[in-house]
Amino acid sequence: MSQETERALLGALFQHPQAIDEVAMLVDSGDFTDRKHAILYQAVLAVYEKARYIEPRTVADALQAQGLLADAGGEAYILQVIATCEFPYSYKEYAESIATAAQKRALAHVGDGIKADTLKLSPDAVIDNATARLDAIRQGGNTSALVSFRELAERNLKVLDQRLEHPTEIIGLTCGLTEIDNILGGFVDGRTYVLLANTNMGKSTAAASIVAGLDCPGLVVTTESTPEAWIEKVVATMAHVPTNKIASGYLTEDEADRVRYAYSKLAARNSHCIADGSPTPQTVVGYLRSGIRMYGYQYLMVDSVNKIIVPKITEIYMISKTIADTFQEAARLYKVPIIQTCQAKPEVAQRNNKIPQTGDTVGGGVTAQDANVVISILRYQHYVELGVVAPNPDYPEDTALFVTIKNREGRKGVTTLKFIGGQGFYNRDDSI
Repeated sequence: MSQETERALLGALFQHPQAIDEVAMLVDSGDFTDRKHAILYQAVLAVYEKARYIEPRTVADALQAQGLLADAGGEAYILQVIATCEFPYSYKEYAESIATAAQKRALAHVGDGIKADTLKLSPDAVIDNATARLDAIRQGGNTSALVSFRELAERNLKVLDQRLEHPTEIIGLTCGLTEIDNILGGFVDGRTYVLLANTNMGKSTAAASIVAGLDCPGLVVTTESTPEAWIEKVVATMAHVPTNKIASGYLTEDEADRVRYAYSKLAARNSHCIADGSPTPQTVVGYLRSGIRMYGYQYLMVDSVNKIIVPKITEIYMISKTIADTFQEAARLYKVPIIQTCQAKPEVAQRNNKIPQTGDTVGGGVTAQDANVVISILRYQHYVELGVVAPNPDYPEDTALFVTIKNREGRKGVTTLKFIGGQGFYNRDDSI
C-alpha cells in the first residue's frame, strides 16, 4: 500500500506541479520505501527548483545526466506513474500518509534501540539516547546539511532579482508598529528577537500587540496565561477595547462588533497556541516544524521564555543556554523569526539607568547575548507610580520606550509608542 501511495504522490506532482513546494515541506526523499521512488522524487524537486515547472522529458533528462534513469525505473516507468494517478488533487493526503508511515518506521527503530541499550547501558543513558533519537525524528533528522556554492549562488541571485524588482528596506514580516518595523526591517526569517523588560513593563502586551499586526499563520507559546486569556489580549489590541471591559461584558454595540470582527480575523489566520504552561524547547520546536508543514507558520512567539523547562538540568545558566541554542538553531533551520519575551533581573529597577541591557536577562544574560535582536521596554510611568522617580515631561504617562539595544544585522534606535494599559501598544499617531 505504501508503494502505491508513493507512486500516486509522484504522479500527482507531475500532473499538479504547483503542489511541489507544499509537498517538499512534508516529505523527504528518505521517507520513501522504494529506492526508485526516492530517486525520482529527488529529481522532481531538483528540476522544479531550477525551472519552476516539470514534465516527464526534463526529469528523465536530468536523471540520465546523473546516470540514474535506470535506477528510477526508466522513462516508461515515469509515464506509467503519471498515467496511473487518478486523483492528483489528493497530493496532500498522499504526502501526509508517506510522512506518517516514515515517522512510524523511525519510532519502531527507536524501540529497537531502546531494547539494545537496556542490555548494556544505565537507565539514564537509555533515556538520553532515546530522547536524542526522538528529537531527531521530531526535527526531521535526515535532511542533508551540505549545500554547494553553486546552489547558494542560484538561490541568492533569485532573491536579488526580486529585490531589484521591488526594492524596500522592510525585508521581514511587519507588525504594524511602524517605527519598530523600520528599525528592524521587519521580523526577518532565521533571526531571533528578545523583548526584554522588568515586571509590569508590558512584555506580554507588547507580544500580543506584535502578533495582532502579524497577519499570517504562526505559533504562540503562552506560558504566563491561558491561551484564551492571551488571545483576548490580541483581540483587545485589534479592537481597541481593554481586556477588563471585554471580560466584564459591558460593551457598547460598536465595541462588541469590533471585538467580534477581531476574533473573526484571528480565526482565519491558521495560527495556534500551545496549551502547555511549561513546555520543553524540543516540544515547542516539534510543534513549529509540524505547523510549518501543515499550516505554513511564518513565525514563533514565546511569551515568556523564562517558563520554558529543560528536563534534568537545574542550573539556571545552562537552562537558559539550552533554550537559547535550541531556538537559535530552529530559527536558522526552519527559516522563521522567533520572538521571545524575557524577564530582566530585579536589580535593574534599583539603578538609575532602568533600560535593561543584554547582560540583564535572568540566567546570566545568555538569552539576550545569543539573540540577533534585543529590544528593551521601559514604561517610565510605572516607576513614577511606585514613587521611585519623579515625573518627567520627556516620558509622557501614556507612552513607552522600545530601545533596540542590539541588532546584529541592522540599526539600533529608540522608538516611543503609545501605551494603553490592558489594551495594547500603538503608533503615536494612531487614532485610538
